[in-house]
Amino acid sequence: MLKRLFELLKDALAYGTSSIAQKIAGFLLIPLYTRHLEPADYGIIAMLVMMQSILEAFILLGQKSAVFREVGLAKEDGSRGGAFTVGLVIVACSGFVTLCLAQLFAPQLSDIFLGPGNDVGLVRIVLISSFLNCLCEMPRMALQADRRAKTAASLTAFQTFTTMLLTVLLVVVLEWGVWGVIASALITLVPFTFIYIGICRKLFGFHWNSELARQLIIYGLPFVPYRVQLMLFAMFGEYLVRTKMGLDEAGCYNIAKRFSLPLAFVVTAITNAWWGYKFHLYKEEEDSAGALSSVSTYVLAGLTYVWVGVSLWSPELVLLLTPAEYHAAAVLVPAIALFLLLTGFQQMLTSGIWLGDNAKPIFVITLTGLIIVVPLGLWALPLYGALGVATSVCVAQLGMNYVGYRLARSRYVIKYDWWLTGLLFVGGIVFVVLGRSFSDLELLPRLGLITGLCLLYPLLVLLLLARSTSERDRMKSVFMHLKNR
Repeated sequence: MLKRLFELLKDALAYGTSSIAQKIAGFLLIPLYTRHLEPADYGIIAMLVMMQSILEAFILLGQKSAVFREVGLAKEDGSRGGAFTVGLVIVACSGFVTLCLAQLFAPQLSDIFLGPGNDVGLVRIVLISSFLNCLCEMPRMALQADRRAKTAASLTAFQTFTTMLLTVLLVVVLEWGVWGVIASALITLVPFTFIYIGICRKLFGFHWNSELARQLIIYGLPFVPYRVQLMLFAMFGEYLVRTKMGLDEAGCYNIAKRFSLPLAFVVTAITNAWWGYKFHLYKEEEDSAGALSSVSTYVLAGLTYVWVGVSLWSPELVLLLTPAEYHAAAVLVPAIALFLLLTGFQQMLTSGIWLGDNAKPIFVITLTGLIIVVPLGLWALPLYGALGVATSVCVAQLGMNYVGYRLARSRYVIKYDWWLTGLLFVGGIVFVVLGRSFSDLELLPRLGLITGLCLLYPLLVLLLLARSTSERDRMKSVFMHLKNR
């Protein structure tokens, strides 16, 4: 088990390190940015990110999932390279068509996402960035599938560092505001699109296979409504807050998301590593279902601990690092971070779907989330404001996790230790509620309580693991190993 965890963590660290520099730098620069960008500016950025995410779902046509599955189960390098080539051609063609159509309707898109009276030029720039970013997806996946994690990490880190420097120049020095944030992303993407394709050219087959293209499109198309609904669901909270409460409140909601970045970084890193690692376990392990279950248990325990830390410490940092007009974001952090935690759970619980050969019903997962979150969010917003919206998103994500698990189980059965997972999750909630209940204490006692809770939770995790029927023997072996050393 330790070997499996170290392999997963090594991959996660490689794919996550590439973005951690940007996350840390962006986090440290929040005090600087919040003095050059108004809350409404953050609201505009959040809406543009939402639009970009939805557009990319149409451009990719589900090829990220289709190609990764084809590559993950392929036994020959030629088949892998051919899949990447066909996937890149499909994405390039769909991206060009989507980009042209979206540019025609850019004014309407601006009204929908930003509201009347905002600059449509921002939308046009983001549309181009979406197309280029999708072109980079296949080379990124090729590097990941080839286990060239260092190369992938170096490229992503260099790209994000360049983007960050340009953003500082355009926003802080030249005072371009939102235009500086959007322009810096596009300026960086143009050369890096060619860099990615150039570096990965040897990993591509560079031959066309019509039958493979048909298979990839058939498998990938169900992911289009799934991804679109997923993006709508993930961004629903910000969009509802923007339309019902205004851009200032949407900006505070976005700031709360930014202070949840430590957990977002971990979830993203684990998710990126899990894409390929689950196929590795499936092919290499004799009891692949048992291996997937055990690894998931430890990953979920680790993610829950990170959520506890973020939910207790990040609200304090909001109050410390931002001007007073952003302090409303502090109360939103635990709920928004909980949503990120639950999305990490979903990646583990739905592993069986990706291992099967039929993804058509997958849209039911995100449809469930939308069915729950829309009426619940509309009901909660007048009563509890933005916090009610964030909480409704978490409830809907729980519903998605359940439906995703049931769907995955119908394709490939993985037996999880639900008692252990449930106790770890509930224990984390108790710790967060306890810590936030005393948020009105003086600073030093409050920080002392937070520190104590963060030290106690790992002990609770070890106790539960040691007493569980599924992990007891494994924990004894670990303790004996440490004792002998």
